[in-house]
Amino acid sequence: MDPPETRLRRANELVLRGGYEQPKAELTALLREAEKTGPAGLQLGILSNLAVIEAEMERYSQAERLYLRSGQVWEQLPPAQRTAEVDPRLDLLSLYVQAGWLKKAERIAGEVTVAASRKQQIRALDGIGNLRCGQKRFAEAIEYYRQAIALAGDEGDEGTAGSLWNSLGVALARQRRLDEAVEAFERALSHGERAWGNQQPVLIATLTNIGGTCLDLNRLERAASALARARDLAEKTLGPSYPGLYRVLILQSRAFERAKCREEAKAARRKAEMLRSSLNSKYTIDISDLPRQ
Repeated sequence: MDPPETRLRRANELVLRGGYEQPKAELTALLREAEKTGPAGLQLGILSNLAVIEAEMERYSQAERLYLRSGQVWEQLPPAQRTAEVDPRLDLLSLYVQAGWLKKAERIAGEVTVAASRKQQIRALDGIGNLRCGQKRFAEAIEYYRQAIALAGDEGDEGTAGSLWNSLGVALARQRRLDEAVEAFERALSHGERAWGNQQPVLIATLTNIGGTCLDLNRLERAASALARARDLAEKTLGPSYPGLYRVLILQSRAFERAKCREEAKAARRKAEMLRSSLNSKYTIDISDLPRQ
């Protein structure tokens, strides 16, 4: 059997390619083994990756429990190793904002201090920016994102820079600064493609945002191409039941309507409503909300 670190890396690669159930099964089995004999650092990595999967599938309560467990493991690490690892409270902060649990997010933001590590500083600024965005304090959010982008540029981390530019675009769009928002989303896409290639599901959110914002600006050709690519990526990598696909389909139906392609518009909306009916009855979508991740 491969060593645990190899199995963890393989599971991460599967997630990047868009699979969730297979890596989740692998990580769950690996966690059971690591809890018996594995080092705390390995347990931390497994718990964090499991939480990411649950959050991506919008199972926020399960993700919260996993992050809380990772916090307990993190507290047991030696001080030097703890400094090198991401503070799980930063993951919780991002999760709470993503889930819309803003009171919990505000409490965590009050606990988190900006660490000496530049990577931790970026995560903290991003998390607080997301919180301010969720609180509709968009000007403050923009300032936090710009600070984080400046630090990420110094680090040369393309993936982090892509995520931050996407978040900045969301805040700008919510202020109706749509031309600036599209520019930010396009930069996010460029960074993301350099980091992960052009077939990774992590790009779906940014492509959706480009499509929705260009639709608002009546840039129909760019909106249509971005939404078609987002839909194709979502269906091929995450499957037809991926919740975020609903937003893509509704926006795509609107783009078809604007282009007078009525049959295509009806087909996209019909597929969107079939997806919605198949989801949990508590699942609701604010179509005007742009995804930050």
